[in-house]
Amino acid sequence: MRNTWKGLVIGGLTGAFVGMTLDLLVSTIEEVRRGAEHARERVPEATEWLQGATKRANEWVHENDVPVRVKEVGQRALDSDFANSANAAARKVIDMTKNKARSTLRHTA
Repeated sequence: MRNTWKGLVIGGLTGAFVGMTLDLLVSTIEEVRRGAEHARERVPEATEWLQGATKRANEWVHENDVPVRVKEVGQRALDSDFANSANAAARKVIDMTKNKARSTLRHTA
């Protein structure tokens, strides 16, 4: 009779676990269904927003002379002190690398 009670307790705990898992699964499925319905309701609004944003971007590109502006910004970047500093730093790195390579070659020869 002792084992019967153990079996009942284990069966009860297993049943409770399975029941909680099924409840969780059902509630998750319900939340997903509600989310899908909400998304379907919002699709026309999102489509309208996307069309408006695309139209505004198209108008901006055609109204403003974007290629000319891009070229101007690029030229300003090339003319800036930052570009000169980066170029000087790159030259230093190259020179240091060459010197290190020469030094290593001399020591190994």
